Amino acid sequence: MIAFQKLCQLNQGKIMGFTIFMGIMTLMSLVGGIAIISKKGVAEFASDPVFFNLMITVPTSFIFLLLVHKIFNLYIQGEFFTANVLNVFKTIAKLAISYGLIIKPGIMIATEYLVLANQGEDFSFTTLYLGSADFVVAVIGYCLHLAAAVTKISRELEEEQELTI
Repeated sequence: MIAFQKLCQLNQGKIMGFTIFMGIMTLMSLVGGIAIISKKGVAEFASDPVFFNLMITVPTSFIFLLLVHKIFNLYIQGEFFTANVLNVFKTIAKLAISYGLIIKPGIMIATEYLVLANQGEDFSFTTLYLGSADFVVAVIGYCLHLAAAVTKISRELEEEQELTI
């Protein structure tokens, strides 16, 4: 554990630099998306997959990176497998599941509905949901949630065993 703590301390500058870079990218993508929406409208914005994905994935990646940065800081302080670390892991897992199954498809469906409703076209919610849901992120979030839950239970059992001895 001490070696991992030293590794976190050595890489803290790199993580901070990458966090600042992702913060700048998030700001740029949000400003660019707002500029495109105000200049060309929602229909043109939704039809451009590059800016549309930047508006969804970059801010979410920044939030995930901030949570990972929090875990690194907890590790540097010497907190391994404590309640704080497990809560951050559970938060990341819940956010990943929500992002993969609700947030990303919801935004995609809402914008497609706005675009196609203005054009008078019909579309299938099921097809659009299945095409835009990120099941890989949701499964990774579920696995992370299971790992955090198992670790929490093992810590509780270890504490009980220490009390009985």
